[in-house]
Amino acid sequence: MPRLKRPIEFGEHGTDVLAIQQGLHRAGFRTNAMNGNWGDRSVADMAAFQKSVGIQPTGMMGQVSLDALWPKMSPDQKEGYSSYRPQAPAIKRALYAGMKGADVGAVQRMLYRALGARATNAKNGSYGQKTINDVVTFQRMYGIQGTGNTGQATFTQLWQFATDDDQRAYHDARLPPPPSTPDSIRQAIVAAARWSLANAGNARYAQIRPYPRSLVLPFLTDCSGSTSCFYKVGGGPDPNGRNFDGAGYTGTQKSHGRRIDPGDRRPGDLVFYGERERRSHHVTMVLTNVDRVYSFGSTPPGERAWNYRLVDEVRSYL
Repeated sequence: MPRLKRPIEFGEHGTDVLAIQQGLHRAGFRTNAMNGNWGDRSVADMAAFQKSVGIQPTGMMGQVSLDALWPKMSPDQKEGYSSYRPQAPAIKRALYAGMKGADVGAVQRMLYRALGARATNAKNGSYGQKTINDVVTFQRMYGIQGTGNTGQATFTQLWQFATDDDQRAYHDARLPPPPSTPDSIRQAIVAAARWSLANAGNARYAQIRPYPRSLVLPFLTDCSGSTSCFYKVGGGPDPNGRNFDGAGYTGTQKSHGRRIDPGDRRPGDLVFYGERERRSHHVTMVLTNVDRVYSFGSTPPGERAWNYRLVDEVRSYL
């Protein structure tokens, strides 16, 4: 017997509904319209069928009712039911490196079933490098750009591999609250930078505006574009003071926020380089170890000592 795709009750519609209506008609319960919409007549027919086989006559089709009706359905009706794929819901949030939660765990389990022996992820609810690798593999299978992030297009394809338990787990998943304190925002901003470092091989320096405002691969941007992106993703203010319209550069960042003593620098603060009487020509971002910065210059993104160039000033935006 097949596994129930979903309970069918009043108001449901779809190709699975049509197949069950046709099965009821073939079994002799023929008042329904066979139009793919589970209305009053379908409820009445199902209740009559359930009563005839000793099942509580609720008019809703569950696994027990499907098991009883299945032998009475034609091969075409069975194929129609089996081929039904539940429509994917809107994704709760896009997923990328460093994120955690029950929704991440559900996506990891779908990936595991979709990829089989090729799956490497740990199914631990933490979106790490193995999960990124599995998402890229899955995306390439379905002709989706291999970013390693799970957006709506990837999620829609994955949903066909979701079991009932996965669907329930995803629907019931409570998302962690967005960063709201300065410290949590700093952590989220640095986590975005860590994503870039982990994907340095798929990043290229490019002075493109608008700069990317999400973590996408290939990561094509420059020093100020990357740090602006991390503030956007991490829930911080736009260091350019432009409400993340995709414009801005090192100079606009330097004209916003507040200048602080370099010894007071904290994760997420920006470090500007160049002689003070001249325009700053480069910006980096302080990492968790405040002696290290994220730097994306003409070379791929990497970690450097915070004072590896002549420091002009340090600015905070939180």
